[in-house]
Amino acid sequence: MGKLVITEDRSKNPFQFSGYYYSVILEIINEIGHHYISRSPAEWEIGDIVIFNYPEKEFKENEIEKIDELIKNGKYVIFTAYYDNEDCVCEIINDISKQYGIEVLNTCIKDNDNCMEIKGKKDEKMVVTSKIHRFNKSVEKIVLGYCAPISVKSNANALVESEKGENMAAYYKDDSDGMLIVFGTCTFWDNFSIDKFDNRKFVENLLSKNL
Repeated sequence: MGKLVITEDRSKNPFQFSGYYYSVILEIINEIGHHYISRSPAEWEIGDIVIFNYPEKEFKENEIEKIDELIKNGKYVIFTAYYDNEDCVCEIINDISKQYGIEVLNTCIKDNDNCMEIKGKKDEKMVVTSKIHRFNKSVEKIVLGYCAPISVKSNANALVESEKGENMAAYYKDDSDGMLIVFGTCTFWDNFSIDKFDNRKFVENLLSKNL
């Protein structure tokens, strides 16, 4: 895969990759040789990959139609949510994702057997898993913290599952090779998690369309 344009929407959320929590993402994009542009809805189509990281504002009908066009035109569209429907982000994503067979649920995945220790104490919400079905080249385990479970129906598929089989991320693949990808959490690529386990390599694969 050659150079890609990675477009992050700046109209729906406060957690930009240029901010404090996600700045390492920009380093990764530079390292793997892609171009990063932060854009408004009118310019989403510039990107090969369009990212909505924790969208807090509802999508208008014409924006939902535009996202559908992006997927049908071979683009990757990535949404990240958060547990317990914080800031209504799950509902906002579901307004788009349900038509593709993906629904983010309003709870949280916990696994006391497969989780990270934080300051010497297990955090059952920092779930560690080896069940990564795509973008998994050279990836053995990743951590997805504070992750909402995802219901998968119709033509959608699980992308990441917990060791206990709960869906943590899902995708819909169009005939054009466009994809809608939904993560139950936005923490897997924040500055804290990105260098834990194989998260960085997983993100590199994701942002390179390296299936």
